[in-house]
Amino acid sequence: MKQINTRKYGQVKPERKIGEGNFRTCYTVAGYDDVCVKLVKSDFTLGRRMQAFLLHRQTNKQEFARYLNLPNEIKPYFNPIIEAERHYSITTMPRDYDGSYSRSVFSHGKVSNPHFWQEVDKLYHYLLEHNLWYFDVLNGKNMFIRKESVHKWFPVIVDYKRLGPKGFPWQVHLWLRSEKRKKMARKYAKLLRRHKLA
Repeated sequence: MKQINTRKYGQVKPERKIGEGNFRTCYTVAGYDDVCVKLVKSDFTLGRRMQAFLLHRQTNKQEFARYLNLPNEIKPYFNPIIEAERHYSITTMPRDYDGSYSRSVFSHGKVSNPHFWQEVDKLYHYLLEHNLWYFDVLNGKNMFIRKESVHKWFPVIVDYKRLGPKGFPWQVHLWLRSEKRKKMARKYAKLLRRHKLA
């Protein structure tokens, strides 16, 4: 894979694929063990290509701007973005207290850690109370578990590009506040149902 030019790191080479979504793929960076790079996909189907062109041309820059403007109360829940341009985004890689890389909730399967779920609940209610409609954060693949100690686990959101109804343009009902709340509630209930071990 060819190198990309960045402001902070100069030329960097994406190396091993470690994650993939509908519009971006995440890679480790050769020579750096503390950051990863997300690249906008180029191998879309025609439908995905049109969707990406119309709705996600500035995804990386928009997500970076959102990170910079997050309220201080919830910023620790969101994985830091170091820099972003139209075709790439460089972020930190969450690590656990023992130095290993943090893993997604999805990869853990069922999670019973009480502190973790208390923090997830705190984040969910903050988003609701402040009308912050991050529909993609309550997702087991976008939420990682950073283990700060054996018993203290903390949620870290690694993908938060879909904010509000603009992220789902065909769901016109989401322009109503009541419908936004319902969607967030469904997302939260689904997360608990799939991953919380009572």
